[in-house]
Amino acid sequence: MNWSDGYFTGLAYTHGYYSQLNPLQIRMACLAGGFEPPVVGEGLHYLELGYGQGVSINAHASANEGSFWGTDFNPAHAAGARAMAGASGAKVTLHDDSFQDFLARPDLPEFDVVSLHGIWSWISEENREIILRLLRTRLKVGGAVLISYNCLPGWAPLVPIRELLALCAGRDERGADKEQAIVRCIELARSIFEAQPVYLADNPVASQYLEKLKTGGFSPNYIAHEFLNRDWKLAGFADVATAMGRAKLDFAASARLLSNIDAFRITETGLRTLEAIGDPILRESARDYMVNERFRSDIFVKGLRRIPMPELHERWCNERFVMTTPREDLPKEVLIPLGHVSLQDAVPSTIADLLCQDDYRPKTVSEMLASPVLGGVAFDDVVRAIIVLVGAGFASPAQMPTAQTMERSRQFNRYVLRRALSTTELEYLASPVTGGGVHVPHICQLFILALERGIRSSSGMAAFVWEALEKIGEKIKKDGRRLDTREESIACIEPLAEVFTRKHLPVFMALIAL
Repeated sequence: MNWSDGYFTGLAYTHGYYSQLNPLQIRMACLAGGFEPPVVGEGLHYLELGYGQGVSINAHASANEGSFWGTDFNPAHAAGARAMAGASGAKVTLHDDSFQDFLARPDLPEFDVVSLHGIWSWISEENREIILRLLRTRLKVGGAVLISYNCLPGWAPLVPIRELLALCAGRDERGADKEQAIVRCIELARSIFEAQPVYLADNPVASQYLEKLKTGGFSPNYIAHEFLNRDWKLAGFADVATAMGRAKLDFAASARLLSNIDAFRITETGLRTLEAIGDPILRESARDYMVNERFRSDIFVKGLRRIPMPELHERWCNERFVMTTPREDLPKEVLIPLGHVSLQDAVPSTIADLLCQDDYRPKTVSEMLASPVLGGVAFDDVVRAIIVLVGAGFASPAQMPTAQTMERSRQFNRYVLRRALSTTELEYLASPVTGGGVHVPHICQLFILALERGIRSSSGMAAFVWEALEKIGEKIKKDGRRLDTREESIACIEPLAEVFTRKHLPVFMALIAL
């Protein structure tokens, strides 16, 4: 058997970070559903299957207590991920095993959390069975599984696009350059679809998706790993829930917090229809049809237990949260399928204000409830507002950092910042406060490096950034135009440095170990 077993390995995967894999985020999703979460913190054993470039697992291993394990059978991914791990000194064990070889290892612990992000839809049936065997034998009772996958019905109209790209790639005979082969596949797809086929007229969603392909909305690396694997299977929720059931796992919640609030996505008529469906798997499947779900990120638990309401109330009171967005960058509203949720309403706006106080210091729910400005506000409304802020990406669950997580995060961040002088591929730093990655764009990383070198003026920071970008062949763009001269580039960067120092640096200082 070929070591890649049908998985596309001609191009490396993207250097993305996925916050839903964060142990604290998984814990919060379970609490939001009213269920007992898995262990986090000291004693945690976490496994990520298919860790890609290793950004998520290394950020989590650096920023959390516990031990982290992972396997990804692409050795190029493993080599880069191990270099990252070596820099941080985190308790992370990274292999390049197949799932079968990994399961056969005699030194595996029992895991509290297993994550499978972007794996289930792109592997063979044989590998899915191996994963189920691993979950049956190596996941603790009370442990959680996060599994994300392409699903029906939302993907149904897009299947022909995938089939065409895969067919084109499979029959391309003009050399071994994988990236050029993908470019040719996209060009062929464009030429076919520009002929105004009936398929696009009958499938407006496919037309919108193709437009993103045409305009470069997807990188060749993403297209390769999304579309060009030999195995590519669409599943409904019922298929996945049945498979998880064979490993004694029950559905707890969506890892995407806003997806758990039906009132945001489903009409009143739809809600009444769902309430009348007694079978939980059928009800969740019907929900997917009502919202035309295309991608699910589910949490299943082995030994699912609902938390009694008084205890759940106490658990929420003890949970910590932190703002991850400057207050002035908070939008007026969050878009949802049924319209929008206003963040200017009294409760979410007040919660955001409280989280931004004291230089963005994390706060418990009980601490916020004790504030006079929330006097008379219902507990459920406070929790709902927090879920909205976290689910929309403006806040995060938080923890008390330890000396160890502070130091490991600092070393991880030193690695990323050093890399910023030679590449733009890594855009996340580790936060021992959130237990995960924080998005820090490349230019902000360069501003941090300038500050570390004692450069304080905006003009000096701008000059430092311009010189760093010049060395790696990057150019600043303004209004879609590349700026080629030093003078106009620095003039463009300088106000960005002022905004960074005034607005973004206080948030990063509250979150990131530098």
